[in-house]
Amino acid sequence: MQHPETNPSGNSSAPLEWDRCLCEIEDSWRDQATQEVQHKLERAFCSVEPRQRHAFVLHLLDKSQDLRSMKASTLKEFLQWVQKNSHVLPEDPSAIITDDMKLHALQLATSAPINLFDMICEMYHLKCKGNEYLAIHLRILLARKQFKEAGVAAYKLQLQHRFKIEEICLPLVFQDKVNLVEKYIQDSKEAQEELIQRLDSFCTRDSDLQDIIDKMKAPGVNREKLRPKYLNKLILRLTKLFKLDPAICPNTNYHKDLSAVRYLMYRKYIEQSLDGENWDELIKNTIRDNEALQEEFINLLIGYKDPLAAAKWVLHYGIDRSKLPAYVARAIETCPPPSDEPDNRDDDAATPKVLFHQLSIPLERIVMVDNIEKLEVCERHIFQDDQRVGIDMEWTPSFTATQIIRVALVQLATVDWVYLLDMITLMATAADRITSFFLRFLSSSQVLKLGFGISGDFKTLTKPYPGLKGPVEAIQRMVDLETLSKQILEAEPDFLKGAETSETDSSGPSVKGLSKLTLMCFGRALDKKQQLSNWEKRPLRPSQAQYAALDAYCLLEIYTFLKTKVSDAGLDIDMEPTYCSKTPKQPK
Repeated sequence: MQHPETNPSGNSSAPLEWDRCLCEIEDSWRDQATQEVQHKLERAFCSVEPRQRHAFVLHLLDKSQDLRSMKASTLKEFLQWVQKNSHVLPEDPSAIITDDMKLHALQLATSAPINLFDMICEMYHLKCKGNEYLAIHLRILLARKQFKEAGVAAYKLQLQHRFKIEEICLPLVFQDKVNLVEKYIQDSKEAQEELIQRLDSFCTRDSDLQDIIDKMKAPGVNREKLRPKYLNKLILRLTKLFKLDPAICPNTNYHKDLSAVRYLMYRKYIEQSLDGENWDELIKNTIRDNEALQEEFINLLIGYKDPLAAAKWVLHYGIDRSKLPAYVARAIETCPPPSDEPDNRDDDAATPKVLFHQLSIPLERIVMVDNIEKLEVCERHIFQDDQRVGIDMEWTPSFTATQIIRVALVQLATVDWVYLLDMITLMATAADRITSFFLRFLSSSQVLKLGFGISGDFKTLTKPYPGLKGPVEAIQRMVDLETLSKQILEAEPDFLKGAETSETDSSGPSVKGLSKLTLMCFGRALDKKQQLSNWEKRPLRPSQAQYAALDAYCLLEIYTFLKTKVSDAGLDIDMEPTYCSKTPKQPK
């Protein structure tokens, strides 16, 4: 093939001999003569003039009738041939592979199955310095609305800088090709921030996203995934993924905070599962100095028909009444002077204490451990022979994009005492000492440790305090009562029937998890009004300390109850089942 005839068009880049060679190879391919195809390809590669080999392979790829299998085989055979014969090939591939050849190769790559793209890029050195001219073909793809193909080629060839966000990134988001978008912007913080800010701009009441979509004329738009709810989730996920400052998406943060406020109002007014002090703290921590959120909060209070609370918070935030809707201002004018006291008007009436399971030890036996001396007292007590210790943890709930979750309290309950470990203080002042304490405690085979969905607590504990991962991984004799109770009920479905009383609605939305198990065992659920608290504020309120203590102490009571009942029933149940650290955390 050193001096082949040219085809009738006179184009010497595609000799007639190449077409004859392709026909022979395709005949063998159709006959499924794999070995024969390999031999013919090898002979062809050897016979073609060195400077034309890459052009010859392009010709085979371009003209091949088999759009997938044969092209892949041709590429693989040529790559193997090049590796075997690298000693006789030019060191500088640019002497063989021209810019026109690269452009032709890219055209084939973007029309071929995705698995061939990388092979073509490698063979024709498409990902190299000075390849900006290849963006010409990507613009052709964009004109054809082939955003996926253009996006793949742009990020694989590192040509993202040649395109604006709205040219490739936004259409891909609209088509719900988020995985490709993540790859496209993964190496450019500037592109990440620009995309997130652009998406965030769509999260205002004045934004006409539909008009933007219509002008872009992108096919296959997933309009369901562009609803505010999903768009906000996407923005928050990308912000977290790329470790960006949440402040770059203020509109999304507003919607997240507003959702948190609505949730808190649901807990207070519908479930009636928040007391006044918790409500005040959580609202203040969530709304902060966001004036738009403050005004919307007042509107929500009026919607819940609570003008007294609205009046109180208008004065608290110093809201300009002229900014409020007229009906809100009129409602406030009819209210008596508001008080700064927490709003506890309906707390006791809605949920009398008698309906709930109570702590059976005096409050004096609840000890806040915030220094080494108290930790040593706790240590001496819990390391007694055959000790059982209930473990629970508390942290302030995160409702805003900027809040960081960290365990504020670890509760350790024995039959006589409950120790509340102030993790924030101890980790700040005695990190090594508390780490060694947890290692000794969790790895002890002498102490039976009881939890409920405890693996979720441990995960939350170790995220801000990575030094505690070792102690958690060394854990021994840990019983998860969630797992144990499920095993018992699977063996004997009616095992806990009859304990529930009519005083507590066991089907209510707030009765679940540990509270549900307590109800099943003792006929009364746990009062969860303190669950959503600011657990980092010191000192704890007495109601908080009592709630935290009971969450750990009731684990001892439940285990004793189940152990006795299993024994009395003669059930063959292992009361210390193997602890699985991947057990999902359930609501308490």
